[in-house]
Amino acid sequence: MTGQSSELSSSVGALIGAGLAGSGGAHAWSIDVVLAARNEDRSEWTRAERAGFTAAATRALAFSGHFAEAVKAADEAREYLREAAGGADAGYLAKCHCVLAESYLLSGHGRACAELAQSAIDQAEQAADADALVEGNGLMSAALALNGRFAAARSCWTQIERTGVLKPGVLPWYVAFSRGFVASDRADRGLLGDIIAETAVSGPTATGPEILDNAVASLLAMWSALAGGDARGAVAEAESFVSGVFISGCPPLFRALALRTEAEALLQLGQARNAATALAGLHSLPDHNVCFEWLRAAAHLQLNEPREALRVTERCLRVDSMHSPRTMPLVRVRRAAALELLGLHELADTEFSRGIHLCHTLGWVTSVRGLSPEIVGVLVHRLNLNEPSFAARVTDKIREDLEHGAGPATGTSFIRLTPREKAIAQLLSGNLALTDIADELRISANTAKTHIRHLYRKLGVSSRAEAKARLLETGLVEGPEQRPAAGEPGQSG
Repeated sequence: MTGQSSELSSSVGALIGAGLAGSGGAHAWSIDVVLAARNEDRSEWTRAERAGFTAAATRALAFSGHFAEAVKAADEAREYLREAAGGADAGYLAKCHCVLAESYLLSGHGRACAELAQSAIDQAEQAADADALVEGNGLMSAALALNGRFAAARSCWTQIERTGVLKPGVLPWYVAFSRGFVASDRADRGLLGDIIAETAVSGPTATGPEILDNAVASLLAMWSALAGGDARGAVAEAESFVSGVFISGCPPLFRALALRTEAEALLQLGQARNAATALAGLHSLPDHNVCFEWLRAAAHLQLNEPREALRVTERCLRVDSMHSPRTMPLVRVRRAAALELLGLHELADTEFSRGIHLCHTLGWVTSVRGLSPEIVGVLVHRLNLNEPSFAARVTDKIREDLEHGAGPATGTSFIRLTPREKAIAQLLSGNLALTDIADELRISANTAKTHIRHLYRKLGVSSRAEAKARLLETGLVEGPEQRPAAGEPGQSG
């Protein structure tokens, strides 16, 4: 091995060589052999040898599903690498850093992955090692994507392409993962389809252990279904993944993302309790790169538990490190919905504005999907009153997000009225008194008053004049000039 000065046993030397080479059979190493080798006397080993062996052991542990042990070994190997810096071959050190970065990534430690991937890139550039440069940039792209830094992730993809190392149709799992994660954030089903096709060409073991390739393929399939509006398909794919053969040795990163996708799809289907069950016991990953609290808040909102939703979002805001830039607007918008349901309209407007401005700054995040169209409609209406020029730029995108996966839009309004509310709305716009409305619908005045109060709440108004203006603005009722005159088609004699 390059950078070593002492003789290692053939079994240990082979372990280091295979582990750092990232061979497809690395995951098949006997853990008993790895652990036994870790207990050997290493007093005569160089720092580089210790770093290389511990890194190789880390990969074996991670690929065999022993993620807690892998993280401990990775922490130990990092210390050895710090000691060996400057005294070993740069290419060798680059491979060590890549192995550790991959193990941290699979265990959900995104920040540690990014730090080691950057060290790997630096060492690979020094050694002019194109293979290590591809691996370092690929792992960095995955860590950056998880943390919401999509432009930086794309820059890593560009660096990989410039090396010319990758063969056509061969996509390492971490590159497929990072590209898929970015595409899923934007609900880009076309790009997800391209990535799926490219990974299918690669074959199940072309770029690493089969469990990783298969796990990424499953994630891509569920993301593609969700992006295409097939929430039921996404749930089925996620349930198959979570309950299938992958789960016993499935990396925490993949399991967490599968459960998050399942919960998001269930919320789109209006199955909040099932979504809460999917999220039960699931916590954000160690570095909080992927936050699940906005989904918990969304489930509480669907269950008409705004105070619980508000508590969840307050906890999120107290611990700012729980979020990537991509999850904070999701929390803000759901906080706004909870405040609106609690009647705290001014606070709701402030939070909604913050959330939508963040979405706009980030190049858009699917911020309102799964929320009540009525609540979103009220918040958008007041955003239009308070910030008309900004609202004009974002309203269509909000509507697109809201209606994604919910079938064709009905009219131009966010607001969905029940048949009774539609009748009330039409009568209100005709200037009928409360008693006349009650008589027309053959209900009591108190019942009519209750329906009107519910209608006002959906419209986000507090008076009949405001309600009439809002109904005409949204097209929920026809204006006088739109109604057929007496004797014209559509009017009874």
